[in-house]
Formats: sequence, structure tokens, C-alpha cells
Amino acid sequence: MNESIGNYIDIKQLVPHPENPRINDHAIDEVASSIKRFGFAAPIIARKEDNTIIAGHTRYSAAILLGLDQVPVRFMNLDPVDAKLLMLADNKLGERAFWDDQRLETLFQELKDQDLSNLGWDDDELQNLLLHKEQGENDAFEEWTDMPDFEMEDLTSFRKLIIHFESQEDVDEFAKVMDQTITDKTKYLWFPKKEKEEHDNLRY
Repeated sequence: MNESIGNYIDIKQLVPHPENPRINDHAIDEVASSIKRFGFAAPIIARKEDNTIIAGHTRYSAAILLGLDQVPVRFMNLDPVDAKLLMLADNKLGERAFWDDQRLETLFQELKDQDLSNLGWDDDELQNLLLHKEQGENDAFEEWTDMPDFEMEDLTSFRKLIIHFESQEDVDEFAKVMDQTITDKTKYLWFPKKEKEEHDNLRY
């Protein structure tokens, strides 16, 4: 397979794939900020025969937003069917990876004095990672001993409230009360939910 890697070409020569199933509008601003700060970490992938984009639609849209005339492109000799298959695989395979939370927290702790903007984590997520590492791990079952009952009448939003549960049944019951879904990947909840939209543009 003959390929040219990383050639900069006129962005007007590229054609977005008309069947791209990925919705990326919400990510364009963040990717544009990243490109502006770091440059292109990866080229756009396009089909050599007709310049149709296979992977990198968000990078393409971000480049247009930034007013770039040229972008790095890696061309691949693929027939239309393989191009569609690669487009699907490129979007989906990235979802298979998971984070090593301990290493992630350690990295952010090392970099906490740097500018952590444009990395993809919002302010609340960054704060949670940094605070969690600084506070260290706790033994939830040990801390549960003699824990008093807790009732909260005031529903004002707090910056952060960590709650430990004694059993999965308690977690499920809590989820019902909060009217929210809790999974193994859930990092935080916003309660009351109705206040989330009111505070989306605020910084605590």
C-alpha cells in the first residue's frame, strides 16, 4: 500500500465524508484550542483517490474554525468500503480504552503547577483528580464504623461532598433517592439536577 504521511495540503481540497456517523459539534471548540496551543498531534486521514476524510473530522472542523489554510493529511489507498470501515473503527476503537486512575492522578499531581487547560478535562474533573490524590485513599469500611445518620434539608449545591456506602444495596437506594443512574464508572453526581443548567457557566 502506497501512502504519503503528514503532507500539508490546502484544507479546501478535503471533503468531509457524507456518511460520517460521529457527532462532533460539541468538541470542535476544545480541539481548536488544543491545536492552537500544541499544533496537530495527529494528521487528518483521507482517501487518496478523492480526498474524502476518513478520520479527523473534528480536527478538520477545528482547523476551519481557526482559519487555517493548510492542514497535515495522511492519504491512504482504500476503496470506498474499506474507507467506511476504517472510519467506523477509528471512532469506535478509541472508546475501548480505560484510564489507570492512579497513574492519571499522579501525572496531574506532577503537572498541577502547569496550565492544564485545553487537555479535555473540565475544571471540576481536574479539581477532583488533584484533591483526590492530595487527600489520599481512605478505607471506606473502616470509616463507616460508628458513622452517624446524615440528613440534609438544605439542597444548595456544594462544591464537593464525598459519601461512602456500606453496601451495594445502599448505593442502589441512594441512586433511587437521587433519581440518577450510578455505575462503576460514575465519578460524580450533580444534585439537585435541576440546578445543573443554572450553574453550567459558573465557577465555584
